[in-house]
Amino acid sequence: MSFIPRSLKVNRVSAALYRSAWNLTHPRTRFIFVATTGRSATGLLNRVLSVVPGCRAEHEPMPKLNGRPMIERNQGDSNAVRRLYRTIKSVRIRRAAAGYEIYAETSHIFVKSFFEHAIRDLGKRLTVVHLRRDPVLVARSMAMLRAIPGTPLGNEWYLDWRSPRCLLPIPDALRAGGEWDDPIYTCLWYWYEIEARIAKMASDFPDLKIHRLSISDGSPTGAVLTLLSEMGLPFERELVVRVCDEVVNRKLHAKKRSGRSREELDRMHLEFRSFLLGRFNGLAGVDS
Repeated sequence: MSFIPRSLKVNRVSAALYRSAWNLTHPRTRFIFVATTGRSATGLLNRVLSVVPGCRAEHEPMPKLNGRPMIERNQGDSNAVRRLYRTIKSVRIRRAAAGYEIYAETSHIFVKSFFEHAIRDLGKRLTVVHLRRDPVLVARSMAMLRAIPGTPLGNEWYLDWRSPRCLLPIPDALRAGGEWDDPIYTCLWYWYEIEARIAKMASDFPDLKIHRLSISDGSPTGAVLTLLSEMGLPFERELVVRVCDEVVNRKLHAKKRSGRSREELDRMHLEFRSFLLGRFNGLAGVDS
């Protein structure tokens, strides 16, 4: 049931009234969000959650809160993200969740943009899935799509390594002519930066329920089934297995071949990881 007509302009007051009324009439609805890098099988996870009975699964729904609000937030100004979450995002989440026991949103924007507001808004109803894919596979996929942090496209969806809110600031190393001036290293930096942010989120919100799902080269079926069981979600095993067997969101048409072997990429990763450990010894997310 919607308490605000869709034609009525939503503002801070009407959104707050809507949230309060909705919370009273939907006391048992649960929410699932994903903390991840992107290029990490969020599409697959969305497909899996969509076959969970009573679950409304959305993949990067509007407003996504990427682009300018996310960029401003990482520059130190959270006003746009906070305003958009309170007046629009929080209302649309609840509208989408109405009539369902679970609302799930698979978006890599969450941990870079609006996670604090969602956690404070949804409280104990909220569970986070820490979706983690092999860093080399993530970096290779991003580089092949030319979505490099620090470029206009990369900043729109991922991060700018020059932003003051970065937890792993190495602008001297990533700049043109720097020691690690290569798109692969920039994408690897992004993977570790997101891991550091997820670790900080867990530290800042110790009561937050977090489940981990790790994806590698092999079939994700076993890991996915374990996740669903750990979260106490109802599922039909055969249906989940069938979904996991499908190839989702590979974007082969958009990718440019990297020209580097897996062995070379692994070597680059190990060298870069050693550099990060030396620069940020003991920082959560780097040594995990």
